[in-house]
Amino acid sequence: MVVEEAADRFIYELLKNGVYYVKDEGEIKKLLEAAVTEDFVINKSWRQERQ
Repeated sequence: MVVEEAADRFIYELLKNGVYYVKDEGEIKKLLEAAVTEDFVINKSWRQERQ
């Protein structure tokens, strides 16, 4: 299927460029809860803590 091939190529390029790629639903949820507020705004305090 063309869509799957495009997605596979896109993921390959992301990984090739050092992107942190996550497939695990639980890990995605943890990252989302840490990085984004309930209003879907970037959690700036979390970003500052990580730098």
